[in-house]
Amino acid sequence: MDTGRGILWKHKLAVSVMACRTILLQRVQASLADWQTQGKVRRLWAKDSSLWTGADEGKWLGWLDVVREQFAQCDMYEQFAREVQQAGFRDVLLLGMGARVCVPRC
Repeated sequence: MDTGRGILWKHKLAVSVMACRTILLQRVQASLADWQTQGKVRRLWAKDSSLWTGADEGKWLGWLDVVREQFAQCDMYEQFAREVQQAGFRDVLLLGMGARVCVPRC
C-alpha cells in the first residue's frame, strides 16, 4: 500500500517524465524543421561536412553510397551465388566485425 510520500513521489516522477518528454519532442521537432528549412538532407547527400564541424567529417560519409555501389555489383554477386550453388555448398558461416568498425576513431 502506498503511503502519502510514495504517492507524492510517483506523481512528481510522472510530472518530470512528461516534462522531459515534452522538451524532447519540442527539440526533435525544432531539429526536423531546421533540417527541412536549411536543406540539410540535400547537403548530407552532397557530403557537406559543414553540417558538423567542417573538419574531416566528409570522409566519414562513404556509407551514403553503399546501396548504389552494391547494386552496381549485382552481376558479381549473382555469379558468386551460382558458383556456390554449383559447388554444392549447403551451409555458410558468416563472420563480421560488427558496427564498431563504422565508428570514426577518436
